[in-house]
Amino acid sequence: MSNYLNSCKQTGSINPAVDLMRRIAIAPPVKSSNTIAATMATWIARHGQRRALAALPPHMLNDIGITRRQQIQESGKPFWVE
Repeated sequence: MSNYLNSCKQTGSINPAVDLMRRIAIAPPVKSSNTIAATMATWIARHGQRRALAALPPHMLNDIGITRRQQIQESGKPFWVE
C-alpha cells in the first residue's frame, strides 16, 4: 500500500481513494439469459418491421401518415437503435 501512496504523491493525486477507484476495472453487469433473449427478439422484430416499411409504396405511406423522407429515415436505422 505504501508503494501506492508514493505513486499517488508522485502523480499529484489529491484523493488516493478516488485514484484507486479509477484504476480498478469494474466488469459490466452480466445480463441474464432471459434479458438477452428478449433483446434478441426485439431486434429481430425491429429488423423485420423496418424492412417492411422500406418496401411500402407511396400510396400506403399516405395511408399510415408518413412521408417518403420519414420512411427512408426510419427504415435506414440499424436494428439495435430504437
